[in-house]
Amino acid sequence: MSNVRILLLGFTVVLATIIGGSATAHAQRKMLVLIDASGSMDTVRADAGTRFEAAKQRALDQIAVQAISGLAGVAVYTFSDTTSTLQTLGGFVDKNTAIATITGLDLLTVGGGNTPLAGSMCAAVDTLTAEPAIEKILEVASDGEENFTPSTDQCAGPFSTDSSPPYTLDSWQNKVYNKVADAGIAVQIDLFDPGPVTGARLARTTDPEAQATAKARLLTAAAAGSGPPTLAEFFTQIALVSGGRLTVIEDTAPTLPVFADVNGNSCVDRSDALLIARSFGLVAPPQNNPLDLDLDGKVGFSDYALAVSRFTPGGCGAADPYVSRAPIVCSSVRPVVIDGAAIESGGITIDARTACQIIIKNSLIVSGQNAINIVGAAVISVDNSILVGETAVLMSRGASLLIAKNSVFHGTRNTDGAFALIDLGGNTFE
Repeated sequence: MSNVRILLLGFTVVLATIIGGSATAHAQRKMLVLIDASGSMDTVRADAGTRFEAAKQRALDQIAVQAISGLAGVAVYTFSDTTSTLQTLGGFVDKNTAIATITGLDLLTVGGGNTPLAGSMCAAVDTLTAEPAIEKILEVASDGEENFTPSTDQCAGPFSTDSSPPYTLDSWQNKVYNKVADAGIAVQIDLFDPGPVTGARLARTTDPEAQATAKARLLTAAAAGSGPPTLAEFFTQIALVSGGRLTVIEDTAPTLPVFADVNGNSCVDRSDALLIARSFGLVAPPQNNPLDLDLDGKVGFSDYALAVSRFTPGGCGAADPYVSRAPIVCSSVRPVVIDGAAIESGGITIDARTACQIIIKNSLIVSGQNAINIVGAAVISVDNSILVGETAVLMSRGASLLIAKNSVFHGTRNTDGAFALIDLGGNTFE
């Protein structure tokens, strides 16, 4: 091996890495939370809480998630009867004030009655459009069809007789769809089961939704010869056209969805993060790509970092096999050993310069740029490890030798100069 290191000493290349500065953009992000406060949101779920209480919790979770990337302001609205009502005095406020406002909401005092869904969504889009922010998110929680937007409202209209977007001209679905499509706002929707009212707590008798649920109204409309989209179908198209996401939450679900739980076990740990890491580069609309946590249209390190930040306290029944370690810079012939470590960074994770030897075993390396970056010469030995690079799993400028066994490599291999791979078996190159 010493002869190989001497040979590699003769190769030197300078590599410049540009690190993107997204903090400025994230600091100019704003979010509007719009919560259905109609009578049927008093329906009790399988977890013994109401839909309204569940909607509040989902809104709190989403604010916490969005705040990881930075929020310049959050506005909270509820909607019922004929209009939506601002709950955060002053409009867009800091996240802690918004959280306190949502926590204090009581359906008995802020809601009851019907569902002005169309008018409230359009008003929310107008409010966000007027805000001087680079990124804008509309978080909607509802359980019922439009049934009470005033006829004078910009988005009032009959049900569409066409189940496909852009829907029947001048229908409320058509007006909301067109409003969202042109807004540049990511719409995230939590749709609560619009089934019959059941449970210990019934909706108020003054609420027509207690007698005619959204599903029943759609069946009646279909029997009359019309073909409106179901609310789930409509919201799916809203999510697709806006770059957002629809989450359907059934009343029978014992728990609420957990953000970043991509393997569906109601818990977030290393297994979820690894599913995301091994999908780096996947491009698809967020609605069709549950691994795209930040809704930017592709799976990358920012999604991985979000998952790691949301690990369930105490784990999910199995201890994390890795211990966190800072990125490595190697510039000497003295071997660097990485064993049982997780090195995770939006930049380069292992930077080998001049001439060095790096031994990686039982470890996880995840990079938002190059997992292994070689400038000059290096010998890299990898055993029973996972290496992921969003830009490249290996970037070599000079001379390098990679010895691999029982490991996973996700990302491109970009080599310029002398490169040799000794494959000892059991490897996966993705």
